[in-house]
Amino acid sequence: MRKPIISILTIILLLSFSTCYSQSRKPLYILILLDASGSMRDTDPDQLRKLAAQTTITLLSGEDRIAIAEFSDNGKILSSWLSPNDREKLFDAVSRAGDNGQYTDFRAALSTAIKIFKNAPQKSRKMVLLLSDGLFEPNLESSIYAPYHIDYGIAKTGKGKTARRQLRKKFTQKVLPVAMRMIREDIVPDLRKRGIEVFTVALGENADREFLSKVASETSKNPTELHSFEVSSPLQLVDAFAKILQYAQNRFILQSTEGKITAAQDEIFIDEFIKNPVFIIVSDDKSASFSITSPSNEEETAIPHTHPALKLFPVSDELIPGKWRYGFSSGSGRFKMLVVGESSLWMKITGLRERYAAGETISISVDIMNRGENAIKEISEESKITANIYSAESKSPEILPLKKHDDSFEAKFSRFIPGQYKINFDFEGFTKQGGKILPRRSRTYIFTVLPRVFVEPEVLSFGDVCKGDTLPAEITIHYGLDRPGNVEISGKIVRASRPPADSTRLPSIAPLRMNISPGEIFKTKIFLTIPKNSKWGDYEGEISVSVNDKPQKIVFYAHIPSLWEKIRIPLFAFIIILLVIVFAFLMYRIRLGRPRGILYVKDYPEGYVLSDIELSKVKGGFLRRFFSRHPHIVVLARRKADVILRGASPGAKIELIFYRIPNTRYVRNASEPKSEIEIKIVEYYYGEGEKITIEPGRTILLKDGQEIEFEGYKFKYECFG
Repeated sequence: MRKPIISILTIILLLSFSTCYSQSRKPLYILILLDASGSMRDTDPDQLRKLAAQTTITLLSGEDRIAIAEFSDNGKILSSWLSPNDREKLFDAVSRAGDNGQYTDFRAALSTAIKIFKNAPQKSRKMVLLLSDGLFEPNLESSIYAPYHIDYGIAKTGKGKTARRQLRKKFTQKVLPVAMRMIREDIVPDLRKRGIEVFTVALGENADREFLSKVASETSKNPTELHSFEVSSPLQLVDAFAKILQYAQNRFILQSTEGKITAAQDEIFIDEFIKNPVFIIVSDDKSASFSITSPSNEEETAIPHTHPALKLFPVSDELIPGKWRYGFSSGSGRFKMLVVGESSLWMKITGLRERYAAGETISISVDIMNRGENAIKEISEESKITANIYSAESKSPEILPLKKHDDSFEAKFSRFIPGQYKINFDFEGFTKQGGKILPRRSRTYIFTVLPRVFVEPEVLSFGDVCKGDTLPAEITIHYGLDRPGNVEISGKIVRASRPPADSTRLPSIAPLRMNISPGEIFKTKIFLTIPKNSKWGDYEGEISVSVNDKPQKIVFYAHIPSLWEKIRIPLFAFIIILLVIVFAFLMYRIRLGRPRGILYVKDYPEGYVLSDIELSKVKGGFLRRFFSRHPHIVVLARRKADVILRGASPGAKIELIFYRIPNTRYVRNASEPKSEIEIKIVEYYYGEGEKITIEPGRTILLKDGQEIEFEGYKFKYECFG
């Protein structure tokens, strides 16, 4: 039995207010990219991801733009850029997102994102909200992974379900390094170049958290911000999506409660720093009655045409700060309430770095800002800020208070063990006049406390390599202990797209041993050797740097191009050049015309009888016309000509030239230049003939009815069209 859909109440400021802060905000272009693989039917049977997407659409401001896409085997655009005010079109696009794909191809997803953002303004904040519940599984049938898709297609032919399932697992392990290389070397650099930040939401236990977190961190403009989120249930998606919006618009989740629907009223205090909120209600009881009443006892009206389980209550433009009453008058089931609002009051965090040395003091300063100015004088002395710090192992945070110092709140922490930490800040307080301020929670940040001994870099990419190569790379060992140490370096291949049966054909890292002094930062070169008999493909390996028998790992990548990859670009260039040549040749041949008309023989030298000549038959036959060097020219001469004139002089030659574009004909004296052989063209006007002399090398227009006199021959040309 499915769990009931918990209702969600979200309060959000939709209209921006006239402040320096809001006016300076870039328009937000956000792409919601939904996983459409078949596993979503089990992970999200009630399709709450669509409800979360629709809620996100409602939360955006009018100057923003949003697009909807899905991915599985390939990426598919469901809606191009639209204003959030086009709610009906966007909601329809979200409703069309599917859940029947075979694969979860993140390469296809991110490629689709780049395609969509090509139509976004350069001076805009660009975000991708990517939701997925599965592991990275590239589309084995896509030609982008050539030639693996051909091998897979051949291998699965005639196989049963069990054999196909095993083949799919086998080929996924082959193609995955290829897809990862494409993302690492092409897609992620392109995303960074275009200023596109990817925010990821991993849904459920089977989601590829490692990959999603890596993509989010590598595309983040601020390395201390957390851009990857994890939820265990679809019911938490609205919370995750709302948190992501806080990174682009100053929106806060101000309150969160849940419970059973009862016929009762509750209240929430909306302070003076929040304006124009909208109440968003979702309940498993679609007929439940919900109302919102302002401090002046005016009841708000719901927006029509929403999802049956969704109710939206926009608050009037003239927001009255104070106690707002809300609640159900009928209905059953459970509900959850979120209060989300865009606020002019926010926290500015400074001093936080991405990494800290072991034992180093972490100093952080937090300023309370209002409309871009420090607001410490607007809040009471009782106001406080606390830091919530999460380690990788802990589920609950360590809560540490910040101390007020001058116009800021400050904290110094120094007792963290090595590892990665998440941190956010909560503000609670009152105005100087004693007015209550709803709690504000900051964005979530990340930082790392390094161990006393660590190695850099974490990842090495050797790029494209050739068989027989030995390639160097530099690593740095930071040794912070006060005693000498010993270092052992080794490496191994952990994944290959085309693993050989013989391990000696795999790329290898030459082992090293050395000693290191106390406090030393030691740089050394390692060498990757590619055997001459290696197989082409992608390789992923690990370099183990063991310091005092405590190993640390560096991931490395190498790619041996296949013959197809080597010749692909030159081949494509050759094909393009060839197509251009063929096109130019065809255009040239189209311009040339077929010889047409008849040369009537009026006279000829004595002893050299000649019949009338039908020019269209002189170069008859497809092969003769097509492969002739000059298919549009008819040559008349004593030898080596289309029409043999045995009574002509050895150097005498006439060319009749025909063009289709434009539709014209010419006669040319092609006789030897020194021969002084002339052609006479006779043209009749009103019964009288006028002769035109053509010297060797000269060409004139050939007209219908003209007579040609040449070496004792006399012809009359008739075109017949």
